[in-house]
Amino acid sequence: MAVKKGSKNNVANRGAKAKIKFYGGKQVREVKLVDRKSGATFMAAQYENGEPVVSPDGSFVKYSSIQEYEGDSAK
Repeated sequence: MAVKKGSKNNVANRGAKAKIKFYGGKQVREVKLVDRKSGATFMAAQYENGEPVVSPDGSFVKYSSIQEYEGDSAK
């Protein structure tokens, strides 16, 4: 019988390919953001508690602009 692994889009199921990223000392994950006013769509960063990551100027932070964490433990 086959064992179901879950969604391939879940970062926790990606294994070594998934990179840990931090912004402001907190771990973030990748989410799709759709701006209703401008119609822009991009991959944004979101904290683990569900709040979007916002830069000091008030705009949403793109996930690709955050540096990957390089180390053996998250602190």
